[in-house]
Amino acid sequence: MDNYGHHVMPRTRSGHLAASVNVEAILTNTDLEDIFAVLAAHRQRRIFTEALEHPAESEQGRATCIRMLNELASISPRQALIATRRIVETTTSARWSMMREAREGGMTWAEIGGLLGITRQGAIDWYRRKLTELKNDIAPHELNRALAVLRDDGDGPEIHPPFPQCGVPASQQVEAYSTTNTGTTPDAIAFACSTHHHAARTEWLAEFNVRDVGEPPKPTCGTVIDQRRTNS
Repeated sequence: MDNYGHHVMPRTRSGHLAASVNVEAILTNTDLEDIFAVLAAHRQRRIFTEALEHPAESEQGRATCIRMLNELASISPRQALIATRRIVETTTSARWSMMREAREGGMTWAEIGGLLGITRQGAIDWYRRKLTELKNDIAPHELNRALAVLRDDGDGPEIHPPFPQCGVPASQQVEAYSTTNTGTTPDAIAFACSTHHHAARTEWLAEFNVRDVGEPPKPTCGTVIDQRRTNS
């Protein structure tokens, strides 16, 4: 244990996971440092293994490689893949809260999207999807805080959730659009039942110009399609 009560994994002299480490136990842990260490040990094993296979390697070099391989934790390709999955899962679940903090700190969705290598709308869509997945596990005050950053940031109108999950076949189709010098541009389409038709116009798409365009083909109430794909 270290000074903070954390279990310290045995390491080699070079700082990599030692052969005595229980790799399977690490892979069930939430400590990213240990999971990254699994990948680092796997990489080191590959380097020494490839060196052994090189015909020009000296006897002394081969002996060193064998000693290092004996000291290193044995990481199978399966375990390395699990480690990469755990890293992706952990960092992805943390990304939405980092995006929220960035918005609260004054960054626009366009700036956030740019840092993540996606469009402004792509960042908003990703954040909203993740929030929908997590909303049942978030305290009400935290959910309100998370939803607050979806307000307009001066870079275009926003679509405002939450959308109902009633599952009723939609009876109304509402189109949101922007007016430009050359006419109108469709931005989003919301599908609603008769109960939620008013909410679709005045809440979900409150910042847009809206118009009813008749009965939808198949979608259920609460389906909202964002048609904007900006490169801002």
